[in-house]
Amino acid sequence: YYLKNLQLNINNNNNVHNSPQIPPRDALLWPGISPLASRREVQDLIAGGLGVKGVEVTGQGNCYGFSWYIEWTEHPGRKTLAKVNDEDLVFDGDSLSLGIRRVAEGKILHSPLSLDFLTVRRTEPYVAVTVYRYPAGCSSDCSFTYNNDQALYLTMVNGTPGLPGEHTLTISGEGNASTVADDYHIMVGDSFCSIVSLNASQPVGAALHSNPSVTSNYSVSISLTSLSPSSGGTGGGYPVVVSGSGLPSTTSGWRDHVITINGNQCTVTAASVVSVTCIAPPGVEGVAEVNVVVGGKNATLEEGFTYVLNASPSLTSVTPTTSSVLGKSGEAGNGM
Repeated sequence: YYLKNLQLNINNNNNVHNSPQIPPRDALLWPGISPLASRREVQDLIAGGLGVKGVEVTGQGNCYGFSWYIEWTEHPGRKTLAKVNDEDLVFDGDSLSLGIRRVAEGKILHSPLSLDFLTVRRTEPYVAVTVYRYPAGCSSDCSFTYNNDQALYLTMVNGTPGLPGEHTLTISGEGNASTVADDYHIMVGDSFCSIVSLNASQPVGAALHSNPSVTSNYSVSISLTSLSPSSGGTGGGYPVVVSGSGLPSTTSGWRDHVITINGNQCTVTAASVVSVTCIAPPGVEGVAEVNVVVGGKNATLEEGFTYVLNASPSLTSVTPTTSSVLGKSGEAGNGM
């Protein structure tokens, strides 16, 4: 026997939000499909007729008690059942049973269930609570309002130079501020700023922000006072101590800054709050300008260093001029 017709009615009744839709059709009719057709033949007929991918067909049994299983892998959801048309069926036997049933429906598992499924849509921020990954519903008004009037603002930062490498900052601001000094954490660049005095007021009943963060800019001027030694040989390679103020106090702090002597970089090897040590580069005889660039700011000593020709080591002669290949003989040099 054979099935003269196999009719498949498909609609877009998907119960999965935003799942891909199968193009709508009234019905698709495949006539004369043999019960002995392979799963690939049936799969190609269905996928090709619908013009979609993601249809998998498997078969089970033989001519007696044969079944086809159709799975929608790219178009999940509740599909309308196909229909089998058994008209003009050629059959020679006692009984024949034909049918189509739904084995399983497409679904999406949410684990854990998002709090959005337990609340209605809100137009303002609200407080959400989860306990051991389980969301808690809100039985009353759980909305939250941001109020800029209660925010912290920095209005002014003034500084006064003090001891070498130190500045006293006066920071002024507005908002609900704490009156406890330990509640503040003030950083100037990468350095911690300790509080020496605090004058803060807070209205009765005001709520404090949890770990608020506000920033402002404070500019420190830089200056150069002297170099030691103030002169050296044209060959360079010796340490020079540059004294001044506003200079980075660590060698790592000089990573993005530079010292130059006569336009050539002086490599930093040590630094403190009052001075920095660098290796003098080679130069030409005469007066040289010393320049420091820190954070876009410049400080210059126009005649800060002098290159002296005779101050550099030089080799004038070697005695003797020959030696045994075994070595172990003494040489003397002049001019070093």
